[in-house]
Amino acid sequence: MVACSGMPMKSILPSKMMNPFRCGWECAELDETQIFIEEDDKYNKPIKGVLVLECDYDIKAHALYASLEQRDWKLASEILMDKEGSAGSYSLIDPSRVPEMSPSKLFSMTWVFSRDEIGKILWRMLPIHAAIKFKAPTPVLMKILENFPEGSRLKDSNGNLPLHLAFRYGLDQRKVTKILKAHPDAVDIENNQKLIPVECIGTTDESAEKSEDEDSDSDSDSDTDQERDEREIGSSRSRVRSPRDSPTQKDEKLNDKNTWKIQVLEAKT
Repeated sequence: MVACSGMPMKSILPSKMMNPFRCGWECAELDETQIFIEEDDKYNKPIKGVLVLECDYDIKAHALYASLEQRDWKLASEILMDKEGSAGSYSLIDPSRVPEMSPSKLFSMTWVFSRDEIGKILWRMLPIHAAIKFKAPTPVLMKILENFPEGSRLKDSNGNLPLHLAFRYGLDQRKVTKILKAHPDAVDIENNQKLIPVECIGTTDESAEKSEDEDSDSDSDSDTDQERDEREIGSSRSRVRSPRDSPTQKDEKLNDKNTWKIQVLEAKT
């Protein structure tokens, strides 16, 4: 390991791998995942007794996230069973503060994030969010939830709880019910789009990102009224052309939501 000693990482790591926003701790070798403690999670309220652990995707994601992203369910299962050699190379920053645990539990509670060139978070999620997004098999999803049940109460960078994503990505009823029972109060919690989980049926990542961008744009002093008007007109035209807004599909989505609302209430009780 090479000590950072306040030196910008740009001088140590190639540009593709560098993260200039982490300094004062040891810099990662190119083939090793570094997991560190984040003192302030701006996306979630603290959970007593739960550390906020993170790793930088642009340096190297931990093995569990990588296996989920690649949809390598065999490897993901081996990691979750703590099969020897499956966890890859990783190290903890300030390990004295992290309770002793298996790699599978450590990875299950470790956030993965990516930043843009100026340091803004592009996305941030836990393995439970990733398992839903990449539609992991039920045993993989359930093992991650078992390893870190608190993950059901934590939002990704778009304000989505796992239950929001379960509806967005169309998980089957068994999986949705398991996630719901881990955190029943999630049914009434809104994401950044002001949607409760059941209202996420038929929405997409793109619509969530667009909402985030529009919120950011509305706060920008650099946009003129004309630019904002043109953007809104373009957005309206695209919505008019979108087949997702057809009356038939709206009725189908409404029926889906009403059906799920009944099932959610039954599961909650």
